Amino acid sequence: MADAAKPDLDDLLLADHERGFELLPGEVYWRDRYGWLLDQGYQLSQRYHPKWVPSWETNKSLVPGLTLDSQVLPNARVIDATRTKDQTPVILKLVESAQSPEEVDILGYFSQAPISSDPRNHICPLLDILRRPEDEGQTIVVLPVLRPYDNPDFDTIGEALDFLRQILEGFTFLHEHRVAHRDVRSENLMLDPTGMYPAKFFVWTPNMKADYSGPIQPRYMRTERGPKYYIIDFGFSKQFNSEELPPSEIPMAASDPTIPELNDPKPCDPFPIDVYTVGNLILTDFIEGKPWNIEYKGRRGFDFLLPLVNTMVSVEPSERPSMKEALDKFNEIVGTQTPWTLRSRALPKDKEPLLTRVPAEVNHWKRRLWYITRRLPPIPVHKVKEDKTPKAPAESD
Repeated sequence: MADAAKPDLDDLLLADHERGFELLPGEVYWRDRYGWLLDQGYQLSQRYHPKWVPSWETNKSLVPGLTLDSQVLPNARVIDATRTKDQTPVILKLVESAQSPEEVDILGYFSQAPISSDPRNHICPLLDILRRPEDEGQTIVVLPVLRPYDNPDFDTIGEALDFLRQILEGFTFLHEHRVAHRDVRSENLMLDPTGMYPAKFFVWTPNMKADYSGPIQPRYMRTERGPKYYIIDFGFSKQFNSEELPPSEIPMAASDPTIPELNDPKPCDPFPIDVYTVGNLILTDFIEGKPWNIEYKGRRGFDFLLPLVNTMVSVEPSERPSMKEALDKFNEIVGTQTPWTLRSRALPKDKEPLLTRVPAEVNHWKRRLWYITRRLPPIPVHKVKEDKTPKAPAESD
């Protein structure tokens, strides 16, 4: 009897490669709820259809990893979907009450009128609430599609300052309503790119088109289409009653391990911790760079914020300003900056190669002169639109 033909090595490698794009265990959760979500008015991508056949199996010219249906979820608790009634892209987030007991309530609180229409409100809008009777203790919240706050990167110092002002304003508003966020980090600050891009983008790789057919670039800079920034992820957050102020809680070791209160974790006020983490985010993202990422050394031109940031990251909580005081001081400092400074490039501190620096500078000056001619302010202006966001249904007793 002849020996069976040995499998080709290339075929084995290809099969192993393709197995890397099968549904992950966490993605199975969404596949199993595909039909129910469709009944609720939300359609998942083809990858999560119960009868999904990978596109590269039916079209051998396609390569897994380069197709839309081979993109795995970076976080199994969050998935992209389409609202069927108007084809709006949305995000579905699984919230488990045992782990995040106040997230749904906090999102709902800030999404109800009249709070939702306050221009200082930078809390991610809640579009809908879904609960499947069989999934006790689980809620799926529907949220808008947003981008990382620095994608695309800032063109000018003025654009970056607009982001910082909005975020300080948002946390001030949060604190005014007695909510401590307790998980401040870059990944929880997002950009609404409405008006900036010519087409929809793929949520998990925002520099790609929605169908993953190629890259996508913004049509307008922030200076031309002043965006709004949002605070997300309230899984660790807590809203206090007026009689509980000032609160006393064990500090949470969430995202920032440098929080001084963690050195002696006893009950303390979480609001100054928010101030510290926002200040440290400004310090690491814009001024000094990130100690855990030696390749990123911060951005040039933001050292004038150090007097404010240094007080925000004081070791002693009592020496830190309130979030409102930090916002007021920020506005005061920014008010002293010249238009020349505000319109300057927001460059990383790494040395820019000459071959790219020269054309980048030329293009920047062209845009700068064009903005001045059009009388566009150096700090973008976000136009407040009428709030037409569908509100989440009220919670039943």
